[in-house]
Formats: sequence, structure tokens, C-alpha cells
Amino acid sequence: MLRLLVLWLALAVLSASVQANDNEAAQPGLAQVSARLASQLPLAGHFQQTRWIAMLSKPLITEGEFYVAQDGRFYWHQQIPFENKLCIRDDNMKEQLGEGEIKTQAAAQNPMMFNILELFSAIMVGDMATLEKSFSPRFETLEKADWRLRLIPKQAPLNAIFTDIVVEGDDQSMRRLALHEVRGDKSIIEFSQLVHSNKLIAEQWPPAVLGWCDE
Repeated sequence: MLRLLVLWLALAVLSASVQANDNEAAQPGLAQVSARLASQLPLAGHFQQTRWIAMLSKPLITEGEFYVAQDGRFYWHQQIPFENKLCIRDDNMKEQLGEGEIKTQAAAQNPMMFNILELFSAIMVGDMATLEKSFSPRFETLEKADWRLRLIPKQAPLNAIFTDIVVEGDDQSMRRLALHEVRGDKSIIEFSQLVHSNKLIAEQWPPAVLGWCDE
């Protein structure tokens, strides 16, 4: 379940940019970041995830592409070191490892996981009122227009999984997501090549590529 939470959280906080004022980068605030989150869909790009696990001497590194549709459908296509596809739409999740069997899971089969995914979707739409019910947000501006948002879980089950979740970005977009786990493991996801154009996204993610999920 943790891997799916990481994937959905990546979806939720991908691109939080702020507007310039009088041709100078404005100092971003939590309200600005929240508002910008609500206006960034559709969104596609490249990800690289580095995961440190206490029992392993080297981190696990995965790379691939993602796409978040206007209606909230989420596609995550890991390409390195092996192919793994995942999509979430409505109350269903599908996953395919390589050319293997497509596995489907409905919300009713795992209500706890989908309830957490619903909470994370609040980040996607910049719903801080909902987030503040489960997280204590700590926002700070860094050098120039860079910013950092730290989310500290208040209650179970999140506080049993994460010590905190840290999102960092600049005046253009969100760039880095760090998840620190209670047991000492951590994951860092870095995002690049972000695209918001419907035309460009349609070229990168044509129906032939998405068909396995939409069936």
C-alpha cells in the first residue's frame, strides 16, 4: 500500500508555481501555492524516484513518465529498471507489470487505501482546509522564489507511516517531493519536463497508450 500512497502523493503535489509581479518573481505564500495547485491540470512529465530502505546498501532508483488528466485520472508508467504501469480512475485502480496480466482493484476491496487516496487528492486541488484536518502544514520561503511546504501527519493511519512529507518548488513549478517514513526509510521523487498543453499531452499519451486502462 505504501508504494501506491507514494504514487498518488506524487500526483497530488506535482506542480505548484506562483505568478510574477511587476516582472519580478513574487514571494510565494501558502495561499498562492494552494491556488496554483488547483489550476495545473492536465499535467504530464518525467519522474525519477530514489528510495532508501534500511536493509539495503544501495538506494532503489526508478524512472518513467506520468500523466494526470483534467478529470483526475492518473497514469504512472515506470520504464526503468523494468516496466510497470498503473492507473487510477473513479473508484478503480489497474496495474500491469510488463506484459503480464492486468490486475484491477475496486475501492470496496480496500476502503482504507482509497480513503487515503481521496485525502491526497485534496492536495491536487489545493484544498488546504481538508488537508489541515490530517496534516499540520509548515510553509516557508527560501532564496529568491523558492519555497518549501512540510506536511506533518496529525493522526492514524498517516502518522504511523510518515514522520513528514516535504514538497519543494520554485517560481516555475514543484520540483521535489520527499517522504520520510517512521521506520527510517525515505523516498525522494524529482519531477522534470512538465507539460500542461492539451495538444502536447495528447501527442505523448494517445488513446493507444491509455487504452489498457480505459477498457
